Amino acid sequence: MSEVEDVLRKLRFCTYMLEDKETNNLYLFVQSQYDRYNEKMIRIRYLPNILLKGDFNLVFQPVMDIRSGQSVFMEVLLRINNEIYSNTGQFISDCISAGLDVNLDQMILKKILVDVKSGLIDFDLSVNLLANTPISDEIQQIAALLRSKGKTLYLEFTEYIFKNPSETLLKAEQLRNYGVKILADNYGSGFSNSVMLSSINFDGLKIPITLIDKIQTDRKALCMIKSIVDYCASLAILCIADGIEVKEQVDILKDLGVFYGQGYYLSPPQKIEAKQADPAAGDSQ
Repeated sequence: MSEVEDVLRKLRFCTYMLEDKETNNLYLFVQSQYDRYNEKMIRIRYLPNILLKGDFNLVFQPVMDIRSGQSVFMEVLLRINNEIYSNTGQFISDCISAGLDVNLDQMILKKILVDVKSGLIDFDLSVNLLANTPISDEIQQIAALLRSKGKTLYLEFTEYIFKNPSETLLKAEQLRNYGVKILADNYGSGFSNSVMLSSINFDGLKIPITLIDKIQTDRKALCMIKSIVDYCASLAILCIADGIEVKEQVDILKDLGVFYGQGYYLSPPQKIEAKQADPAAGDSQ
């Protein structure tokens, strides 16, 4: 690498750090951060081809009624299948950084539509939107096909899509016209301080893993969860705990009035083939 190229790369790194809201010290050059940045830029070069080839798989994890052990609906999750990426979280984060999150959403929806059309997916389904993805033909077709089977499509809104409030509000209303139900994902991380929470008629909120992890030891987390439970109860909407890992968390959640949950303790994600082989998979503990 020439000296000029090195200077340009470091300038791009500085710009990147200025745009990173989580950076604590903007005036300190840290070599390890610069090295990670360069590694990320190398990975991102491969993203368009990975998305074009669809080098990822879909798995399904049930949201369950923790009182009965019955499955309420299945959330579709992503698993990267490419040697460039060591984990799926890194892949999703890079897609968002590279401005390819809409492209990723569209590829996921295309894969889901194929499985719905083939009859592999014949259950209530939840899909997490990573970006301000337009209401595509795929969303409309998935919702219509599921509705024809007496099933429901849930779309989970994350904090990333709230960058354009007017667009998001319009999208929510349009989705309702297609019979789609809307969930606020990771409530308490980005939604609690947003006007959107009071503007959109959500059908449910998901309590984030960060709060569930602390439920046994952190009084503040417990108080926050109680306030979320009260909010959902007052509006008669779903209150779902995400990331349940141990029985003790289930017991505390029941006492708090949280009756729906998701996590490895209840059921790990499974391939669609496993769900088809055992239709009751995930329906009981």
